[in-house]
Amino acid sequence: RSPRGSRGLGDVYKRQEEDRPTLVVSYGDSGADGDWYTADDLISSASSVAYDADGNPIRAVILSGPGSDGLWQTEDDAVTRYQRMTYNAFGAQTEEIDYNGAGSDGVWFSADDEVYDYERWQYDDQGRELTHIEYDHAGPDGQWLTADDPGRSYTAYAYNSKGYVTRFSTYGDAGGDAVFGTSDDVVTALTLLTYTAGDLLEEIRHYSGAGTDGEWETDDDVLSSYASYSYDADGNRALTIDHDNPGADGVWFTADDDADDVRSYLLDGNGQTTRRTTLGDPGPDLIWNTVDDSVEDYRTYTYAADGGLLSETRFDDAGADLTWFTGDDQIDQRWEYSPDY
Repeated sequence: RSPRGSRGLGDVYKRQEEDRPTLVVSYGDSGADGDWYTADDLISSASSVAYDADGNPIRAVILSGPGSDGLWQTEDDAVTRYQRMTYNAFGAQTEEIDYNGAGSDGVWFSADDEVYDYERWQYDDQGRELTHIEYDHAGPDGQWLTADDPGRSYTAYAYNSKGYVTRFSTYGDAGGDAVFGTSDDVVTALTLLTYTAGDLLEEIRHYSGAGTDGEWETDDDVLSSYASYSYDADGNRALTIDHDNPGADGVWFTADDDADDVRSYLLDGNGQTTRRTTLGDPGPDLIWNTVDDSVEDYRTYTYAADGGLLSETRFDDAGADLTWFTGDDQIDQRWEYSPDY
């Protein structure tokens, strides 16, 4: 399945304490001296993370300040909210609960902390995800995390014989019985994935409606967007294109489909991405990923000897020479990581 995106904290740059960071600090201002990476850089937020014995994050706490002692990760840190996660025997996440209040006792991490939403995942006996259910309010009993919580929506997954996900259906309507997980649940969105003969992801299509016939996976389904993927001779991803509009002709999968997000990739000998470029248009030749493409921004990545990510840098301006990928390109954001080897 496609990995869920992490919830970002960064404004300008982050500092991690180790490979599995117990503290991630985000800096949003260079301070009085105007220089980044100096002692007076201003922290915008921090996240403290705890792990289980297998290295899975089990609690992530969003902090707004270090408290009166001036030290992060001590008992007086100012907590904004936190998440608690659990996993099954496969190491797959089964639950995430989000809390945004300390409850009536005013003490964080106690039984009366205020839940504001939660998610649950179910898997088959091979560890493949079957359903993902989101909850944003308690049921008639007024208690969170009980059987009558109605759920907001859920997603069900299907796989091919090789174990690759081929479909996920989003049920956004619980039907007449107002209970999710029953036979009258209504599919409100559908995503279909296809693969090359070499089992590389080739295309993802997102549908927002079943069309006039009311049946899914028929010719009149309402397509909302699609993404296509291409690869180099070694099977490394070279280009991704997201299309969100069928263009002037109103017909999908024709030459004028609007390319909303186009990214090209450069990789090193280990298959790691060293540069990811966001392209604006294909240039006069009308062919993506050629030298006349216009560039919107790009990111570069560096790695340690064992493959761990060391840095990520985003460039958003070509500099005085007006030429991208040269020494005067302007840095917009930079993240540095210091793994504990």
